[in-house]
Amino acid sequence: MLNKIIGILIILLLQNLLAEEYGLAEVLKMAEANNKTIQLARADLKTAAAEVKGAYSAALPKLDVNLGYNRNFKESKFFFTVTDTSGREITQSFRTSFTNQYQANAVLRQTLLSLQVGYGIQAARYFRR
Repeated sequence: MLNKIIGILIILLLQNLLAEEYGLAEVLKMAEANNKTIQLARADLKTAAAEVKGAYSAALPKLDVNLGYNRNFKESKFFFTVTDTSGREITQSFRTSFTNQYQANAVLRQTLLSLQVGYGIQAARYFRR
């Protein structure tokens, strides 16, 4: 029985040796760091900032560039048959393709007036508050 009491006293004394002391500022800092509501609010702020950037990007110009190359192994021709002044039929061919064909396109789009963009920016700003 005495051994059990001594064992319990040793355990209680060891707990006090391993205990840490916290001040009010440290406890508040730990509570803030582990609070789920605060973490969700911070995530909402980051989402709102991203949505504001997305709303502004809808008003920025967009540039699309396409490049193409075709290698043709067969020639394409159009054939025209005409009758000359003497009544003879003449067939004339015109080549319509080249061996190598290159293509380049560039399209620039700029939104000048869009209520959707304006409402999107307003909604994103409201969500940020």
